Amino acid sequence: LKCAVQNYPWGKPADESLVAKFTDNVSDTKPYAELWMGTHPRGHSVVTGTGRTYQIGYLKMFPIGWEHFVLKLPVIADRFCHFLLKILSVNKALSIQVHPTKKHAAKLHEEFPQHYPDPNHKPEMAIALTEFEGLCGFRPTPQIIEDMRLHPELTSSFT
Repeated sequence: LKCAVQNYPWGKPADESLVAKFTDNVSDTKPYAELWMGTHPRGHSVVTGTGRTYQIGYLKMFPIGWEHFVLKLPVIADRFCHFLLKILSVNKALSIQVHPTKKHAAKLHEEFPQHYPDPNHKPEMAIALTEFEGLCGFRPTPQIIEDMRLHPELTSSFT
């Protein structure tokens, strides 16, 4: 895939960025913040050598079991694979983002389409590929330890 790159101000310089390592035409003057794999109006991935946008129709051409994955995706009129994997190179603190549930997203989109252009929810997962510090300063350490003591299922993520 040839993936879209976003050069947001909070990104890392090219020589420190994992995102820059996965792209062509690297500039020393731009920050590299996000590499997007999937489909999005501001940056679709293109299948290398084909010029075709990564979408459900393209995936279905291959007899390797994609149908099991694709059939679980929402069927949308544009037939794009509505999945966006992002690799982030974070150099500065990011603002907090809150994504509504599917039901609430649809309602917000209906009432305020100018602010919520997408009626879908955006479940997220973060996996650090390099050293990363996140969610700093949200709770005092003693409170985090107490929460982990009260909810032992949380500790399995850290062992």
